[in-house]
Amino acid sequence: MNSSSRLLTPNELESLEEVFKKYLSSLGISASEWEKQKGDPAYFEDRIREFSDMVWQSILPKIDHFEFLGNGVWMVLKIEDKNVRMVGLLDKNEVPIDFSATKLDPTMLGKENIFFIQDQKKLEVSSLSYKLDLLTKGYIISSEEIFDRFLTILV
Repeated sequence: MNSSSRLLTPNELESLEEVFKKYLSSLGISASEWEKQKGDPAYFEDRIREFSDMVWQSILPKIDHFEFLGNGVWMVLKIEDKNVRMVGLLDKNEVPIDFSATKLDPTMLGKENIFFIQDQKKLEVSSLSYKLDLLTKGYIISSEEIFDRFLTILV
């Protein structure tokens, strides 16, 4: 996959909102100007495409945390040198919680049939390729704080 060939998703843009604001500011585009101009689909797509390209080329290599929220699973990954660490919650109830549609907290551990999971594996490809693959599979950019919240459950 050529990283510059796709736009950031709305979730990815949302997780990079502060970076995007700084990007617009660096282009001399004020918040009020952006509000006016984003109604023009061509202008909007051009700015998002430029920002997406910048993210894939310069920001993504620095991002280490990714998150997946789905039906019965909430996983947070941390990409380290040659390894990937994973922590998360797994709901094994007959009707599992859709973590993507529910505002939840890792403290759900201990509820019936909800389990804390943790694993680590060696990276078999470059970290950038792995990160791009995660994004195409529905993972979103996450934060160290969320990863650390899961780790505190173990202590």
